[in-house]
Amino acid sequence: MAIARIDIVEIDGSAEDLADRTRNLREELLELDVDDVDAVAAGPPPPGSRALDSETLGALLVTVQQSIPVASALIDTVKDWVGRNSSTGCTVRVTVGDKSIEITGTSTENQDKLVQQFVSVLAD
Repeated sequence: MAIARIDIVEIDGSAEDLADRTRNLREELLELDVDDVDAVAAGPPPPGSRALDSETLGALLVTVQQSIPVASALIDTVKDWVGRNSSTGCTVRVTVGDKSIEITGTSTENQDKLVQQFVSVLAD
């Protein structure tokens, strides 16, 4: 089993827009053969401040089985989601352990090769 952290690292719009997009991505990921998709808990708020929520906006933790089909489905879903949200300036970073990849809205041959290599590493 592996835990993938998914961060929406660049997006045009408000915090509310980012929260909505994060929920949309979470819903899509839950349709996959994953064990769980959770928001990343934020640290405690500074003393005297009011915390609006206890989640880090734009960040999800996905618990998955380490297999090529599951890793491929996860990355393909993120790539498709980024493609549909490319007008927002969205880039998504997927991190598993000490390995990470950034997926942009522009699909290039080089990015596709990097994605394939990343998937292979996730399955090991």
